[in-house]
Amino acid sequence: MQPSKRPFKRKFNPNFKKDFKKGGKFQKRKPQPPTFDQLMRKFKKKVERAGILKDIRKKEFYEKPSAKRRRKKDEGRKRWMKKVRSERQLFEASRERSRRGQW
Repeated sequence: MQPSKRPFKRKFNPNFKKDFKKGGKFQKRKPQPPTFDQLMRKFKKKVERAGILKDIRKKEFYEKPSAKRRRKKDEGRKRWMKKVRSERQLFEASRERSRRGQW
């Protein structure tokens, strides 16, 4: 007895097409409703992406107009310094390449 390639051989079902068309054996599974945990996770992600919590925390206490101006000025300075740093790194990298003769 020779060993077969498959452990078992599928039997041909003569009613395959009929069953498929009728939806007999091959019915679609109904999707189950999401659990509470899944819904909560989705809600938290949406809230985080929208930035709602950030705004609530920012407005939790009164911020004097002078403090607000100072904070915005500091944020702008941080952005500017970050941009200058990145440009400086790009410039230095290109100088290194030109020194080595790669450009």
